[in-house]
Order: sequence, then structure tokens, then C-alpha cells
Amino acid sequence: MKTIFLTGASGFVGQAVVHSLLARLLPEDRIYLLTRRTPDISDSRILELRGDLADLDRFAAYIRQARYIIHLAGEARLCGTHDYATSNIDPTRKLLELATPGGVCQRFVFVSSIAAMDRVSSDRCDGPLTAAGACRPRTEYGRSKLMAEQFVINSGLPFTIFRPGFIFGPGMRKESHLRRFAGYIHRGVPLDRLDFPGKISLVHVADLADAITCCLYGDAGVNRTYLAVSHTLRMGQVMALLGESLTGHKVPQIELRGIAPVVRRFHYLLPTVVACMFTDYFHAVDDDFLDDFFDHTPRLLSQTVDQVAADI
Repeated sequence: MKTIFLTGASGFVGQAVVHSLLARLLPEDRIYLLTRRTPDISDSRILELRGDLADLDRFAAYIRQARYIIHLAGEARLCGTHDYATSNIDPTRKLLELATPGGVCQRFVFVSSIAAMDRVSSDRCDGPLTAAGACRPRTEYGRSKLMAEQFVINSGLPFTIFRPGFIFGPGMRKESHLRRFAGYIHRGVPLDRLDFPGKISLVHVADLADAITCCLYGDAGVNRTYLAVSHTLRMGQVMALLGESLTGHKVPQIELRGIAPVVRRFHYLLPTVVACMFTDYFHAVDDDFLDDFFDHTPRLLSQTVDQVAADI
């Protein structure tokens, strides 16, 4: 019998994880969902625990019963002023403390972020990030995710950490970059006419959810940290795909490659969203992620872009 404690079940990634879990779990398995609102799915294998990350002590018994803990919840907004310690660091530490003493946890799965790595000022952002690369996050968000990762690694529990790139699919958050770009194009901002040269790496939410579910079966990914990315596109290609989906037609693009060398030199002075437009700031490669968790062809943005556009 598998028992899973899942945080963030009502979020963008969390809903996909619940669907992926239910497709593989047996009738006697159980998912303890820590959630602030009732999930859309009704299933006898789900036990709803109404609360949030501040209530973990109330659910200590469920956490200690769980053979698998999947921690998705937290503050995911990269920009702005947020209490990342309260939302990202402290709850991860508390979960690990509750799971370790007398617990039966066989795997702690933590969804971090590519922002836990980031780029240093001397990096010219003309090559991909790799899982073996150094982590020097320059945002409070990235630092909070990296600190949470360290708690996971040092806990003594078997773990798997995923650092996703740009996650896309149906039901994206309004604050997510791809949905914002689509919103701008929908309102007439001609981003789809600009061939931004920067490369970004992406993963479909269902592919990420399936990788997370795989951690409950066998030894795939044990005590490993992955860059959860499945394919890479130029930002200009992303904008063109969004524009075509929203407007129904392609438009000629203006090439912007001449600006890239300047941005590469001063990227650390710019917001990351601007840097990634012109440089390979969020370009990442991790063949092990594909080898260890994919038995199918990854879902591509070019094939599923209408799912993103449909939310606008």
C-alpha cells in the first residue's frame, strides 16, 4: 500500500500530479492532500486535509505515515517582495523534521526551480546550464529554493529534486511568464513580431507530473537533482507560436541578434525576464532527466500551444 502526502495539490503543477498519481495508484493506496480548497477530483483514494503550510504540525500523524512526500507548495513568483522564508524555506524544513523521527518515508520529492542556479555576472549566457553546474542564485526566490534543497539533501531521507525550466500546459498561473507573454500579444503588443534570440528550456506540466509519479516506483532518481527540461526554443519561436495560436496567422519577425552581445555583457544588471529574451539565460540541458523518466516523446510547446492560448 502506497501512502502519499502531497502539498500544493490545488496549484498548476499539483493538479497535474494528482491526475498522474491516480492513473497509477491501486485502489488501496491513499493520497493525503494538504490543500486550502476542495480539489476538483472526487476519488476514494484521496483524503483531503484542509489547511496550508502553516498547519503542518496539525497533520504530523499523516506526514509520519506517508511513505512518499511530494512537496510542491510555496511561493513561486520570481519577482516582487515576498516572504520566501515563511513560504519556501521554513515549511520544507518542518516537513523534513516531521517525516524523519520515527517516519517511514521512502522518498521525499521536492520541486525546486531553475532559479536556484542562476548566472553569475561573468557568465556570458551563451551555453546551457547543466545539473553539475554551480549554484549562485541572485534572487531572493532562487536563494530560498536553494536553501530548501540543502535541507532536503541533508535530511538523511531518500530524495529527488526537480528544478523545472519554463513549465507550460493548461491552467497556467496568471503570473507565469508564458501566459503573460500570451496576454500581451492578445492585447496587441507585437511581441510575436520580434525574433528574440535568447533560448529557454521548457517542460510540459504533464511530463513533469509523470516524472514526479515515477519516483514512487523503483529507484529512478533516488538522491539525484535534475534540471526538469524536455526541449529548448528561441524566445522568438515562443512568441511566434503564441501569436499564431492567438491570431490565426503567422507574421514576419524582426531579427534582434545584434543586441545579444551587449545584453550578455550586462545581463546581471537586467531583470532575468529581459536577460532571457536576448541571451541563453534559462537554457538548460539534462539528458539524465529524459533518460530516467521518459518512455515517450516529450510534449512540445509547438504541439500544445493552444492549451496556453486557451487560458487568455
